[in-house]
Amino acid sequence: VPTPKPSGSITEQEIIDLKRAKLTGFELYHIEDDIAETTDRSESEREIFERMKRQMQDIYAEVQAEAPLWPAWQIAGYEGKIISEYYRKQAAQKKQKQQP
Repeated sequence: VPTPKPSGSITEQEIIDLKRAKLTGFELYHIEDDIAETTDRSESEREIFERMKRQMQDIYAEVQAEAPLWPAWQIAGYEGKIISEYYRKQAAQKKQKQQP
C-alpha cells in the first residue's frame, strides 16, 4: 500500500497498486460489549468471522472492479496558443473600435 505524501499526490504506479491491493489483517470485535476493541473474536466466533470476511472481500472486489484506472495526467501543451490567440482577437477588436 502506498505511503501517503504531504502533497497528497499519487503516482501512476501507486494507482495501479491500489487497484490491485488485497484486504488483509481481518479482526472481529463485538462493539456493543467491547467498545475499546480489546478482544479479537475471530477465533472464538469463527463462523461469523469467515462469513463477514467473505462479505467484505466481495464488496471490496466490486468496488475495485468499478473503479477506473486513471491514466497519468499529461499537459496538452496548447494552452499558450489559446491564450495568445485570445489576446490577438482582443487587440484586433479594440483596434476596430478605434477606427472611425
